[in-house]
Amino acid sequence: VLAAIKGIEKIREQEQFLPLLNSLALRGTPNVRAAALKIAGQHEEYLDTVLKALSDSDKYVVKEAVKCLGVFNLEPVREALIKIAGDEKADVAARWHAIKALGENYRKNSASELKNLLENNNFWIRSAAAAALGIKTEEKEGSVAGLNSASAVKLDELALKLLEDSGKVYEENRQAAIRRALRYLLSEQAPDGHIKSKYFPLGATQLAVICLLSNGYDEGDSSIKKALNYILEHRNKDGSYFSEYETEKEKTSYLTAYAIRALAATKNEKYSGSIRESLEFLSSIQDKEGGFGYFKGNRNDLSATETVLSGLAAGYNFLGKRKIDETWLRVSEYIKAQQNTDGGFGYSAESARSSYGSMTTSGLVCQLLVGKDKDSGEVKGALNWIGGNYTLAENPKAPSDKHFPFYLKSLAEALHSAGISSIKDEKGLEHYWFRELAEKLIKSQRPDGGWDEKWYEPVLAAEFYILILQTEELKESGLGIN
Repeated sequence: VLAAIKGIEKIREQEQFLPLLNSLALRGTPNVRAAALKIAGQHEEYLDTVLKALSDSDKYVVKEAVKCLGVFNLEPVREALIKIAGDEKADVAARWHAIKALGENYRKNSASELKNLLENNNFWIRSAAAAALGIKTEEKEGSVAGLNSASAVKLDELALKLLEDSGKVYEENRQAAIRRALRYLLSEQAPDGHIKSKYFPLGATQLAVICLLSNGYDEGDSSIKKALNYILEHRNKDGSYFSEYETEKEKTSYLTAYAIRALAATKNEKYSGSIRESLEFLSSIQDKEGGFGYFKGNRNDLSATETVLSGLAAGYNFLGKRKIDETWLRVSEYIKAQQNTDGGFGYSAESARSSYGSMTTSGLVCQLLVGKDKDSGEVKGALNWIGGNYTLAENPKAPSDKHFPFYLKSLAEALHSAGISSIKDEKGLEHYWFRELAEKLIKSQRPDGGWDEKWYEPVLAAEFYILILQTEELKESGLGIN
């Protein structure tokens, strides 16, 4: 019967079409009724059929009927959708679709009803109402649009509770975890705009801007304005960035690369000149081997090189420049020379040359940035090493666990950039790495939005983990709706 329904529109011009469709939509098995409704929902003349299906005994049929109503975009439908959305006894999925349809087709005329649903006890209903109203961009409470609004905070608290109750992580939890972490970062912002950090205040501020702008916010937000002003105050005439308050005062290459990424993320053309000068500065400190260190004349290492390359790539993309000049040619040769025979990478030729996790993932990021083909032997070698040593419990084969957050961040960046959705470990077990990594971070996040890490300041750990959570979306939502 289901197969026949798929071809039913072939007889649409015949007189028996409407009675047949009505019969299937209202009297067939649940699967048949739902399938028939999908056809009815494409044609306004079958609105009565869809409205009758709202009283169906099967919740999945009701959900399908509500989805059909959402595409009609007719004023008479609005009252039916409002009734379903506010019905505490109705199936949550049906209510969710009703609210979604109200937001898409009737937001202006249904604002008061949707706002009432923001106070609903059910998280999914509150979340749907918030999305339908566009809270993220329309509410201006707090320093970032919608981020600190009372509604958004309450929604995230409920998401945390649902996670604790169910133990399962959904896309809604990922989004809530990011918002909580961003609120935590903003709570650590000083009046002059910098993010409070004992070791890395300028770098922490730059990373915070990158995280915020990657989550849909812009220079119109006061917190971002202050942070950008703080960053630009530390710009030197040669295009470099430096802060005397950094504990490790020599990491000019890191600070300049992060500055380029932060300014490029604004998409504001007024920063073109600053970005161009910073690119020239980074190219000027490239050493004879093609790699980068902390500053001009410093020995190169893969960590600094990956950080600089990420900044260079962001700047070139912003300016529309092709990565075909001598800087990229030389660093490409450097990356090739750094790869070990086992496919992995170490820190530098002078120190910790043996392959380990955070440097192999950084090496893969570099390979992809310089344009290595994903099917090349070099990239496959790095992927094989990562798979053979895959773990989220430690930085595999590293000299110490000091850079574990960096390993997780570069692992996510590398596998995402390579287009890898799953990876097999040494035992042949397949791991859907992003879901595993997202679940690990979301479940270990503190209620205030931060994380506890032995070697990293909470703000720096939060920034790395926000970047990870922003890498991809989780395909499954709490309602099974993708």
